[in-house]
Amino acid sequence: MDAGDLSLPFLVLAAFAVGRLMLSLRGIPWALSGSWWIASATIIAGAGLTYALAPDLAGLVAFALVALLMVAPGQAISAAQDALRRGAERRAIALIRLAALLHPSASYRERPRFFRLITDLRAGEIPKAELEHFATHDPELGKILPALVDHLQGDIGGVLRRLADPETRPQLLASGLGLAYLRAVGVVSEDGDTIAAAFHEFAATDPSLRQADVIALVAVFLPALAGDVATTRRHAALLHAYLGPAEPATAEALALARSGDRPAALALLDAAAARHRGDRMAAHHVAAYRRVISEACVDHPPTPSAALDGIIQRLAREAPALAEVAALEGRGAERLPLTWSIIVVLALVHLVVSLTGDPLDPRHLYEWGALGTGLFTTSEAWRLFTSTLLHGGLLHLALNLIALRFFGRFVEPLFGRPAMAVIYVASGVLAALAVARLADPEVMQILVGASGSIMGLGGATLAAALRRPALRRSRRGRAQIRGLVVLFALQMVFDFLAETVSSTAHIAGLLIGFLLGLILAPPADQAHASARVR
Repeated sequence: MDAGDLSLPFLVLAAFAVGRLMLSLRGIPWALSGSWWIASATIIAGAGLTYALAPDLAGLVAFALVALLMVAPGQAISAAQDALRRGAERRAIALIRLAALLHPSASYRERPRFFRLITDLRAGEIPKAELEHFATHDPELGKILPALVDHLQGDIGGVLRRLADPETRPQLLASGLGLAYLRAVGVVSEDGDTIAAAFHEFAATDPSLRQADVIALVAVFLPALAGDVATTRRHAALLHAYLGPAEPATAEALALARSGDRPAALALLDAAAARHRGDRMAAHHVAAYRRVISEACVDHPPTPSAALDGIIQRLAREAPALAEVAALEGRGAERLPLTWSIIVVLALVHLVVSLTGDPLDPRHLYEWGALGTGLFTTSEAWRLFTSTLLHGGLLHLALNLIALRFFGRFVEPLFGRPAMAVIYVASGVLAALAVARLADPEVMQILVGASGSIMGLGGATLAAALRRPALRRSRRGRAQIRGLVVLFALQMVFDFLAETVSSTAHIAGLLIGFLLGLILAPPADQAHASARVR
């Protein structure tokens, strides 16, 4: 059997595997995700058609479709949620629109409008026309939105009334209302076992508890509901990357109120309101918690509960791993100057090369500094670097820029800019050298592209993850590490399918980046501080 006969089955497997991976890392039930099926079918159809017409390009096209239809929309949504958490509404809406533009599923087209509704609700506005629109088009959503409105307005009584029926409550909790229910029960309950029971009901029905963001919120707010001020402060400081601007203050205020110090809680909220006056969502969040503490919150700790204490202790053990995942994902990074600088340089170089000739012409690329394996000598060592600045066409450039942004948001916050620069340049240059030395000297090959450098960033990310015991011991941390390994394995599959792609450069870049990552990765106790790139 010829190796090419395996191409289409590999493409099918790759499309399903990447989609499954992206959903699992976000805690989404893959079998229920229609958008995943549509994206997978689109990738398989596009790659299969390319395989029939131009087999040599099938791997490259499959990689491009996976990047554009699965990886890019998912990253855009994650970035939008992070922007919304920081109060950057316009950026969040723009990113959601980008995700809707890239994804073929009809369900994505309504996301920008729904996202706008959520931002308005979080800012204290109640757009009745929009609420009626979504309730009319989706009756199930129409049942959820009233309870969500009550939750965001700080109406504890309203939330409890809407979730009072034990027969309909599981369905509502399964729609993402578990955290609202836990808070509502927690602020009015005088019994620790009742709060523990609400948490268990939340955990049993709401799939959002699989997501790192939600686990972090629970890890911060559950001790607050128990009146444990010290643990609330400690978890808020450790998990700050998952929290909105006002959430550390509101969590501490809730803990103070439940511990019996309501005046201190209200004073803390007043200070937070003054500090966040210019951020409409943060300001409303503080106002909603002021209503909760003033009108509904019991002003003494709940009765002792071994069950509640056990849950808080488990969350305390999980918190360090969550913090490591935040550092690994670059959640603390609001700006990535080095990553974006490299992106701009690569784009400008490609523009200049394109304006002066055909960027697909090997002779033109060689004139601009591409590496010719059959011609390489030590006198042309400079080509080891210049070849990493060039790309064979717009698609090649676009795929590398997407991958650079993907790994740059890990490496730049985690390692710092000087270390990232060393990893990027060294991986690219040494990967090009490996191609030059291992290639058949009788066969002339033109090497261009930053993929060796980018794979180096990926290898450094994997090395940093493996160096952190909290990640290795954590179920979520191990899932992140497995996700990286799967992504690299799929990259090797795509390399096997695309004859125009240098698997040698990718493997060499990955190994070099991994070794440099082991050397340059900051100690685990510095990861959280180094993740704060501003």
